[in-house]
Amino acid sequence: LIDMPWLTAWADAATVTPNVNITRLGGNQSEAAIAIDPADPNHVVEFSNRERGGGMVLAVSQDGGATWSVSNFA
Repeated sequence: LIDMPWLTAWADAATVTPNVNITRLGGNQSEAAIAIDPADPNHVVEFSNRERGGGMVLAVSQDGGATWSVSNFA
């Protein structure tokens, strides 16, 4: 085995939380991507496709995912 202390430290620091319905929209959203601002981990952005009605969804959190501002576009 390869010794990777950085990986052990990262795994120890990671916190797993339950799934969250960010958009609270009916139907599914697909091809989701989530980005966390490395300069401010409380700033989180989610982007996904909408299954129904077409378009895309953008959700932004300024508090680490506790609350979300959701916008539909495209």
